[in-house]
Amino acid sequence: MEQFKKAILYCRVSSDEQAKGCSLDHQEKELKDWCIKNEVDVVKIFREDHSAKTTNRPELQKALSEFNRQNSGVNYFLVLRWNRLSRNADDGNSLIKKMRKNGIEVNAIEEWIDHKVAEAKILLSIYLAMAEVDNDKRAKATCDGIHATLLKGKCANKAPRGYVNKRKDDYTKWVDIDPKVGPLVKEAFEEVAKGIKSPTLVWREMKAKGLKCGRQSFFDMLRNHFYIGEVFVPAYNNDPDQYVKGLHKPLVEPDVFYKVQDVLKPSTKRKRDKESIREHYVKINKMPQPEFYMRDFLVCPHCGSKLRASFSKGRHARYPYYHCNHCHKFRIKADAFNSGFEASLNGLTPPDNLIRLFQEICDDVIGESSKTREQRIAKLRSDISDKEDNLMKLQDMLMEDRVSPENFSIMTERYNKEIMIMKSELNELTYQPSDKSIGDKLNVASNILKRLGDLLSQLPVNEKIELLGSTLSEKIVLDDEKSRTVYLKPALALIAGISSDCKDKKETDCEFSFTARHSTQSRGRTGTGCPTGV
Repeated sequence: MEQFKKAILYCRVSSDEQAKGCSLDHQEKELKDWCIKNEVDVVKIFREDHSAKTTNRPELQKALSEFNRQNSGVNYFLVLRWNRLSRNADDGNSLIKKMRKNGIEVNAIEEWIDHKVAEAKILLSIYLAMAEVDNDKRAKATCDGIHATLLKGKCANKAPRGYVNKRKDDYTKWVDIDPKVGPLVKEAFEEVAKGIKSPTLVWREMKAKGLKCGRQSFFDMLRNHFYIGEVFVPAYNNDPDQYVKGLHKPLVEPDVFYKVQDVLKPSTKRKRDKESIREHYVKINKMPQPEFYMRDFLVCPHCGSKLRASFSKGRHARYPYYHCNHCHKFRIKADAFNSGFEASLNGLTPPDNLIRLFQEICDDVIGESSKTREQRIAKLRSDISDKEDNLMKLQDMLMEDRVSPENFSIMTERYNKEIMIMKSELNELTYQPSDKSIGDKLNVASNILKRLGDLLSQLPVNEKIELLGSTLSEKIVLDDEKSRTVYLKPALALIAGISSDCKDKKETDCEFSFTARHSTQSRGRTGTGCPTGV
């Protein structure tokens, strides 16, 4: 009695084909029915959900490693149609030749080919080429759909960090702000925009608060225009790359975003901007310990180097000190200095007559500038409309080949940036504070300023540094006398009523002095040699 031939069955689908009814169960049933009808024994069935663009598929490779050898006892490797085997003509032919060398015939039960006939090679090539052409058509249709989706201002893939993908059905999809991650992303932009902390330090702080993000991903996030309501459309066919207005809600204000871009500029490109920044400009790269929150704001009086901080080991306790590791000629008790500085801030009490005058000026400005504000709002709306019309004309010029794709991309980006800035100004002007709110805010600000030192002593380290960055215009250069000069931001000095001391100073320097004891004698171990140095 003649033995039945043996076969292994291979069933494959991809996600888009499952929706059309070409399921794994259907393929397996058809293959089994064919084997029963043709008296072929089934040795093993391999099923998988994987793309056929390449032969690097888990179940296919498993089948080849298990049966593609001499004397395997298998006669057939069967698929339902040739596009189940491969959607690449070269890969399909190579796979068929390898299995034929080991005596295994590869065939499709719905598109059967008699390999003994010489002309069968032509038919096989047509079947495999049709599968590849069909795959290329699908790929092009997918790219066309993605490009069209992006041009509409929609997100075509996974939403960026801070947003979540939402869907009602296959045709109704959108992105919304993530209620948990969104506020952290917004806070990260605002912190970097302040320019006090380095972006890396902000990343560490946000990571500690729960933002799951690597360092490079964090920097990529800060450069993503999606957060200001713009969607990037890559170049496609004859269309240049461009930014379009997105349908999603912006998470970051445009002015904050562009401040962040200035912070992220390489130092060579930022050189011109640094000319307006002081020599002792403060930027925090690492958060200090609570006892040394002023470490990054102090300069040695002897060599001009930045002071370091560490604990000195005494007989009964450890004592915090600020000291110079460069010349080793200066050190001061950290707790005494901090206390003296906080006490001096409590003395920055604004005069009552100045507060009343300021409130009267605000009332007059608000009343008199109402008409001017309305005119400015109308002008901004008109300018925004003109810029949007220019964008439309620019698109027409591109289609008529009157402008190159490169120039189109440059001008589009410029117009979009100008529109964003004008819309931000429009939003600020639209908000009209009442006289009552101005008075309440002035009272709150006055009370805070009267006890600024007490407030500073109660804040956590990161908020202390933010407050100091908003208070000081440059680092504090210490001296060997009891008096130390501190330069305040001009706005704060003006409110505190000490701007009259600035006549012989630079325009941005308004100073006041305070007293704190210091020591130049070494007591215990301090500096880089101390294990507790920071």
